[in-house]
Amino acid sequence: MAGARTGLGKVTVSVLLSFDGELVAIWHGGRDRPDPLDTLLKGLFVSGLDTAAPVVRAGTGTRFRQTDLDFRPPDTKVSIGRCEVDSSAHGLELKGVLGYRLEVTATWNGRVQRENPASAEQWAQFFGDPLASLGGLVMGRFPVELMTR
Repeated sequence: MAGARTGLGKVTVSVLLSFDGELVAIWHGGRDRPDPLDTLLKGLFVSGLDTAAPVVRAGTGTRFRQTDLDFRPPDTKVSIGRCEVDSSAHGLELKGVLGYRLEVTATWNGRVQRENPASAEQWAQFFGDPLASLGGLVMGRFPVELMTR
């Protein structure tokens, strides 16, 4: 549902964040009803992509807590957790607990030919420095169709 992509020298980084579960959205009136998903994703920022526990932040009243970490060879680290939402802004109230999945994919770009990492440790060795230099990424809404390709 949200994503970002950037190049870091010899490395290309793609970050995808998806949610599952139910979010209750209550609209308290007015003409311009905001989209609940846009409201949830507003201000979405990820950092610490080189660490075992990347930090995910969003608007007020949204807390992300990682519960698991997995490596999907050859190029993706997956953080799994819970997102607790209890916020209200511009007449829209959001409440719920969602599961989240943050996928960080790092690959060599076309300018370099190197071996793919065979383990999470090797992935960190190959891509840790470029990811650390990134600092963080502002995430934007990403069409679901593109996430399934």
